[in-house]
Amino acid sequence: GGGGGPVSPVPLFYWKGQYSLAATTGTDPTFTRATAATFEDFEGVIRTVESSEPRFQGARRVENFAVNSGDLTNGTWYKNTNTTITGGQTDPDGGTTALRITADGGTALYGDSNVIPAGISVQQSWWIKRVTGTGQIQFYTGLNGGQRQTIFGVTTSWQRFAQTPTAASSAGNIFGIYLGVNGDEVDVWHPMIENVTGQTNQNPSEYVSTG
Repeated sequence: GGGGGPVSPVPLFYWKGQYSLAATTGTDPTFTRATAATFEDFEGVIRTVESSEPRFQGARRVENFAVNSGDLTNGTWYKNTNTTITGGQTDPDGGTTALRITADGGTALYGDSNVIPAGISVQQSWWIKRVTGTGQIQFYTGLNGGQRQTIFGVTTSWQRFAQTPTAASSAGNIFGIYLGVNGDEVDVWHPMIENVTGQTNQNPSEYVSTG
């Protein structure tokens, strides 16, 4: 045959998840489903998705359990009496959505509670940079009333840090940032609190905004 216009450069064989529906149809599709469902993820593990959540065979499912991760001054976040927060700080993207945590009168704790079901393995990650002080900066892992993991290598430049995954002991655990020295300050941004139970690859996944 002859003639005909150009065709879309989509190969006959490609890895699952390589193309989006929007890229092939030209519009953003919508999807609804009334119940939860399952699919096989990138490691061959059967995962459950929520109602109206699309399933992508062979993909890594990412869910951020941190409530209002895009609004760190929201009242749903927990802070102890020694913690002062200041919003509107410059973030890694050049915006002003980062939050400053100040230890004011003692050790400071800022985090999210009631976000993780008991027993699952939790991966927590934050973008962090130091503002003032030299004291320890730690992940508050929420275990047994407040176990912590020290975060090494924090500087005055933005970096993303992740904790070693730990199992939540109860649904009311707090996951967040702990400052061990009065007067220290850090800026934080884009927290992720995710379920990595059963995953071989437990590195933090891409950030997903909530709230």
